[in-house]
Amino acid sequence: MSVSFTPTLLRSRAELWLVLARAFAQPSGPAYHTAFRDDLPEALASIAAELGIEAGECLRELAAAAAALAEPLDLERLYAALFLVPPAPVATNTAIYLDGALLGPSELEMNRAYERHGFVRDPAFRDLADHPTPQFEFVGRLYERAAEALDAGEEMRALALASEAERFLARFPRRWVTPFVAALERACGEAGRNAAYLWLGRFLWLALEHELGRSAVRFEDSERALPEGSSRGLGEPTAEDLAEIAVRLEAAGLGFDHVRALPAWREDVYLARRAAGTAAAG
Repeated sequence: MSVSFTPTLLRSRAELWLVLARAFAQPSGPAYHTAFRDDLPEALASIAAELGIEAGECLRELAAAAAALAEPLDLERLYAALFLVPPAPVATNTAIYLDGALLGPSELEMNRAYERHGFVRDPAFRDLADHPTPQFEFVGRLYERAAEALDAGEEMRALALASEAERFLARFPRRWVTPFVAALERACGEAGRNAAYLWLGRFLWLALEHELGRSAVRFEDSERALPEGSSRGLGEPTAEDLAEIAVRLEAAGLGFDHVRALPAWREDVYLARRAAGTAAAG
């Protein structure tokens, strides 16, 4: 058995992706702010040491940038400025990088992977399947299950689950991480903007390269080229895209005011798409 394929190291890999899932979630309140500012750099440093990820500079810079976010509102404003307020400079719906548009085939593939493994997102999570948070949480849960299987002596099942986690990382995050970090570099290059998320993105890049670089599995389909222009974050959503997102969020009982606020929104297109969905359901 490979030295990296032990219950302890599988749990370290699970913890890595679960911590990153939380780190890229939308911040809210004093407890999250304290965890991001004080606990996140230390937690990532500990996991990096366990897994052999060489990211000392990233983590030192992340700690310094996070420490400068003195109040919860500082962190919330930074997240909103980077990822939420239209026109947001950095897309967290990663199908934009992979497919050139929202709700492309990559987002559907991610949903199918979640469903195939019984992964259910937190009902409070208000975004699509291609946001980094559910992707990383899904991978973390697969590694947790792999560790449990190995503890139970089910080595082949453990290997299958760990391989599925690696395949997912190679198929999706490994392909969108470079344009994602490039967008963060542009956005955080503005004078006076805190670079905490840029250093977090750079750590993510290093973690992916390290974890997949040591994998024995080969992922030919992960090398598929990005669509032309997608590495620049092109593929502005159309009114039809936004209507589809809104209808899907609404069907899940989630709000979509952030979608309605985007420049391409058209109420008539949304109402028509909603009516079509209602008629089909009937």
